[in-house]
Amino acid sequence: MNLDNFRIAAGEDRTLSLTARSASGSALTITGGTLAFELLTQRGGVKILEATGAIVSGSAGTYTVSLTDSDTENLASGTRWFRVFATVSGTTTKCNEGRILVDGIRGEGTSETIP
Repeated sequence: MNLDNFRIAAGEDRTLSLTARSASGSALTITGGTLAFELLTQRGGVKILEATGAIVSGSAGTYTVSLTDSDTENLASGTRWFRVFATVSGTTTKCNEGRILVDGIRGEGTSETIP
């Protein structure tokens, strides 16, 4: 599975576009499935936000996760970790993970970069 990286500003609406992938990196078919997005304080850390993914093409494994301004408005500056789980036909698989660089609470700013 590849790592996905995004950058967001606190207080903004943001739609993340992703492709569900297996551990080997191939696209997963997610037709008829559900997607659960979790934002964590750090890798393996505390969950601070949950959202549901919307399937764009089940056969291609593409989907989006929409974060609203109220979801992101109180996020502090820094790098957060996310993971997404796909459940299809009763089987749950971690299909994406990565980092989100947050430009902090309403203009707080950050000097961190994602390599």
